[in-house]
Amino acid sequence: MDKVILTTCAFMVFFLCSVCYAKEEDVLSCSEHQKAFDGACYEFVGLQFSFLRAQAWCERAGGHLVFILNDETQQFLQTHLEPDKDWWLGLAPAAPNLTLDRSGEGSLAWLDNSDVSYSNWVDTPETHATCGHIQRHTGFQWKATENCTQEMNFVCQFDFGRTVACEGQNATLQCGSGQVLEIEDAFYGRKTVHYCRSHFTAVPTFSQEECSWINVLESVTAHCRGLQACQAPLDLSSLTEPCPALGSYLSVEYRCKDGLHLLMTKLASVVDNVTITVKWLLHSFHGNLTCTVDAGDGFIIDPYNPEEMESTIIHRFRQPGVFMVGVECTTSDWHVTAQKTITIQEPVGEFRAVQCYGSNATTDGTKCNALYGGPVQIQLGLETGTSVAYTVHHNGRQIANSNVSSGVTPHNVTLDVTAVQSLQRGCNNLTIAASNGVTPHPVSTYLLLCLLDPIAGLQASVTAEEDACPDSPDLTIGVSLEQGAPVELRFDLTGLRDALTETRDMLNNSLHTYTFSHPLEGL
Repeated sequence: MDKVILTTCAFMVFFLCSVCYAKEEDVLSCSEHQKAFDGACYEFVGLQFSFLRAQAWCERAGGHLVFILNDETQQFLQTHLEPDKDWWLGLAPAAPNLTLDRSGEGSLAWLDNSDVSYSNWVDTPETHATCGHIQRHTGFQWKATENCTQEMNFVCQFDFGRTVACEGQNATLQCGSGQVLEIEDAFYGRKTVHYCRSHFTAVPTFSQEECSWINVLESVTAHCRGLQACQAPLDLSSLTEPCPALGSYLSVEYRCKDGLHLLMTKLASVVDNVTITVKWLLHSFHGNLTCTVDAGDGFIIDPYNPEEMESTIIHRFRQPGVFMVGVECTTSDWHVTAQKTITIQEPVGEFRAVQCYGSNATTDGTKCNALYGGPVQIQLGLETGTSVAYTVHHNGRQIANSNVSSGVTPHNVTLDVTAVQSLQRGCNNLTIAASNGVTPHPVSTYLLLCLLDPIAGLQASVTAEEDACPDSPDLTIGVSLEQGAPVELRFDLTGLRDALTETRDMLNNSLHTYTFSHPLEGL
């Protein structure tokens, strides 16, 4: 095969960072609108396109219509598909000789010409079927059809380490934090008739000899080796078109090789000394190893020249927050960057305020009175603390919780109606706790919450024998309630010259008598 020299021209490796591995957790990291499963990212597209337009839409991001190779993938897709919609699959006529000659017995294959070894057909595909989809209202079974121009939803699959770039499309190969590209295979031309065919609706008649491919592994490797991300343009003027009848595409297979590890804790306190470890993994290199370390809070070491393959830096973050720590290391052969986030929290201090807040609620120190049956808000505040989790417990059972970014700012924790009704009428001892990831033990305080019924049926009368005006200077008043006790009663007594106000407690709803000795002259 011919060799191709890489320059800056119009044909680039196509991969839109849809798929990369998060090295630290060794799990696939997909974009916001995709779902990860078994080494690939899947995007469930709500647009409705014809089969060719749907495949072209996936190809623009370096993927293809979904392949279902086993029951595990089928079950995964079913958890995300809408059962009342049809969804295109990456099924097309088998074409091992790069033609769509259907003169023989027809069969469907996946777009890369691999056999359909696992299937979930509603019924056996007809001979002249040219595409396939998941059919609505069938329990996600497959249906083969000749009508590939009908518009359906579709699922795109983006395989890790494999990408196809159609003519005129630009893209990027990208590895994760601390990784470098290692190209395993690359060709320009065509090995399947089904990729990059959106510009024609019918496949022209041609012989297999008219369509071939060129090995460009050496050229792509020379351009991308040692990089974390790569755009690899091909100089099309330096080669003869391998497949003039259908046009060519660029196919690249690669893996991401660990080159640099950045190790540190994910959570620390403002009083902690954080150890940042830089570990270089590419042992065979030329020249000096030079790095730049950026702690993300304004602290930068540039240049940083590790004396060993593994070195450490001690740093204290002075303010709470989330910081992106970055390390960039370079030799004459390699250029690798690694990033990792760290959350810095302020430890939780003591409670400085606890009170009820809102209508029908009053606070007296650590005691709170509120009406039974409605929500109750408890206002909390701390002396210090960030990323604080508040919890409210009664008899060891949590009845409310809330999270705040700063504990210094007063915050209302709401006991909803369900929580309030789980408490008994009268007074309940509540434990309120505050914690975060850097405080060894929760900080707690206590609140006596007294839940009262609304006051109803208040009656009062002056007590005297046989309705006679009493001779005694004392005044006795009888008070009763239908509901609402315990309550605080306020007596306003007005005489000829003076007025008197006194408060008395009424602990239950039964008749209570209250005596006032020598209250006022002229009552």
